[in-house]
Amino acid sequence: MAVDDMPPGGISIERSIMIAAPSRKVFQLVGDLHTWERWNPNGMGDPTVERTYGGSSSGYGATMDWRGKRSGAGRMEVLSATEPSEIVVAVDFEKPFKLRNINRFRLEPLGAATTLTWTVQGPKPLMAKVLGLFFSMDKMMAKHCDAGLVSLKALAES
Repeated sequence: MAVDDMPPGGISIERSIMIAAPSRKVFQLVGDLHTWERWNPNGMGDPTVERTYGGSSSGYGATMDWRGKRSGAGRMEVLSATEPSEIVVAVDFEKPFKLRNINRFRLEPLGAATTLTWTVQGPKPLMAKVLGLFFSMDKMMAKHCDAGLVSLKALAES
């Protein structure tokens, strides 16, 4: 699924943050899947999560498989990395349900700072639609992105 080919009724979340760090540094933190465990909320607080890395060390073709009791299981792959302006990552969840989200990170340099915009798009599986009767999946994903951006900002600015 291409980022712009989101099915109707799917999820589409976009969040931005200003980071007081050059775009090159932010690009490296997002483009290297080895650093995601330091800023991405997925897997944080799950001591059972195991990660395996493959493909290139960073950028296009880099992969990361994960499995954990609370984190579920899945695979991430960097589909494109255009330094210093954009990184696109496919996130394929296996558990608790099968789902593919496309994560696009757009970087806009502003002097010594960077505006980072994180967009998550994908279908809403039946399980998510049922859970959506009780709480908002969009709000949950927005909180996930906000938490990740705040952590990434702290890491990039340290």
